[in-house]
Amino acid sequence: MSEKQMSSMQTHMKEMNTLLQNIKQESDPGKREVLLESHAKSMENIMAMMKDKPHAMGHGKKQGRMMKKGCADEGARFDMMEKRMETMEQMMEQMMGHTVEKSKSKHKHKK
Repeated sequence: MSEKQMSSMQTHMKEMNTLLQNIKQESDPGKREVLLESHAKSMENIMAMMKDKPHAMGHGKKQGRMMKKGCADEGARFDMMEKRMETMEQMMEQMMGHTVEKSKSKHKHKK
């Protein structure tokens, strides 16, 4: 994954964080559902980016570029792997937050 792709993913992750915060603050069930659907679509897009699929926001089929012989600097390779792990952790937080907020919209307790 290139630095440009990693930067794009980080920007996308910030947008998802903002969207998740908006979901937490929204009390209207209809608006919450729309925001949840948008957040789910964003998660799908970033997962596709992480897999480096061709249909993922214009990325090509250059899978595993950093892991092949073309990468002369092992330090750069490890840095990229570390960034990718951080992004995966952030994605897990997004998924957990989405699940929590989705369950809130379905469970209405009687008062």
